[in-house]
Parts: sequence; C-alpha cells; structure tokens
Amino acid sequence: MCPIASGPSPANKPACLPRKFMRLEFDSATATLPHVSSGTFDDFGFPDENGIDALLKKGVAAAQGGDRDAARKLLSRASAIDPQCEDAWMWLASISEYPEGLLAFLDRVLSINPENSRAVEWRQATRSLLAKNFVQRAVAAREQDNDALAARCADQAIDFDDQFAPAWFVRASMAQEDDQKLEFLGRVLELDPEHDSAKSAVAAIFAARAQTAFDGARQAATDGDNEKAMEVLDAYLEDVPNSVEAWTL
Repeated sequence: MCPIASGPSPANKPACLPRKFMRLEFDSATATLPHVSSGTFDDFGFPDENGIDALLKKGVAAAQGGDRDAARKLLSRASAIDPQCEDAWMWLASISEYPEGLLAFLDRVLSINPENSRAVEWRQATRSLLAKNFVQRAVAAREQDNDALAARCADQAIDFDDQFAPAWFVRASMAQEDDQKLEFLGRVLELDPEHDSAKSAVAAIFAARAQTAFDGARQAATDGDNEKAMEVLDAYLEDVPNSVEAWTL
C-alpha cells in the first residue's frame, strides 16, 4: 500500500470551514509513491499507457504536482480497472475537496484493507471535524429558534462522532423531559467528567425536583394531610439532609 505523503491533517483544521476544506498537500518524496511495475505492455509490445500501473503512477504524479483534475481522472480510471486497488482509492481520498467524498473513498479503502491505519486515523479525524461543524450549525439554528433543525444537526454530529461531548450537551439542552436531559448529560459526563456546564445542569434538575417535592409536602401539611407530608419530607431529607426549612416544617 502506498502511504499518503505527510501534509496538513483534517484534525488540525479549524472547526468551522467551508465545504471545500479537504485540500491536502503532498511533499515530493518519491518514497511515498506506490510501486509501479515497468513490465506492462500493450498488444504490440509497447508500454501500455492505459495499464493500471501507468495510470496510477501518472495520477500520483499529478496529485503531487497539484493538478487535481488530471489526478482525479487518472486515478478514477485506475480504480475502474481494478476496484480493489487500495492505492488508487487512497490517493482519490487525498485529493477530495469535500468531506463526504473523502469519507466515501476512505470507506472504500477500509473495505479493501481494514488494517490501513492511516485511513482509520484520517477517517476518524474527518468525522470528528464534521461533528464539530454540525454542533456549530445546531447552535446557530437554536439562536434562530429553529429547534427542529438544531436537533437534526445535533443528532448528525453524534452520528459522526459519538465520543464528542459538546454534541451530547447540545442535544441535552433541547430535550423536553428531565429524564432525557439527565440521560444525555450523563453521557457528557462520561466523556468529560470535568464538564462544568453539564454538572451545573444536572444539579439544577435535581434541585428543581427537590423543590417541587418540598412544595408538595408543604401543601399536604397545609391541607392537613400530615401522613403524606411526612412521607414526602422523609424522601426530601434523604436528598437534602441539611434543609432547615424542611426540618422546621
């Protein structure tokens, strides 16, 4: 397999970028080129200019030279001749201008060789970058009071990278039920135990629940239902043992 030459990694790109953000550069080290056989000839004994080795060599040279259009045509022809050519798909990924195309090519590489560590790392970095972009879209949609779009963007971010804590936090902020909020916030804290906003949100939910319980106990006492009031207060004091107001009641 021909490793991709070192160049800017998607993981180092800013989080909010236009669609054409996957413009990768290559160094000119010939050691990065795939091995090309010199023994491919046509029916007349001349070097076969349309053989996969020749196409691959020309495509790689075009990619390294910055001629993406030519590289794309040559590498696409090579991959059409041999759909299992790992090098062709990897180089097509390298010149992809769109993240969706990049992921499609990397998926093809990994279907051929699941052990391609460069493709694995590159794919994860790209998915993480897309997750960040979708979180930003979700936040922007919320600011425009478009909760439906915000929820879809947050879900898409989670689909791309379910280890990205901010995506779960945004999703929690849009949940309608406290139990669902707590579920999403719990996921945030699993991934980032020091997430202060998530910890504050969890504390606020439990505080609100406790206050609701205390108000119910006080109303029961006011209504003369002391048995119910005591039952609710006992449960409340298990969660808030230092509540002077509860002990006074």
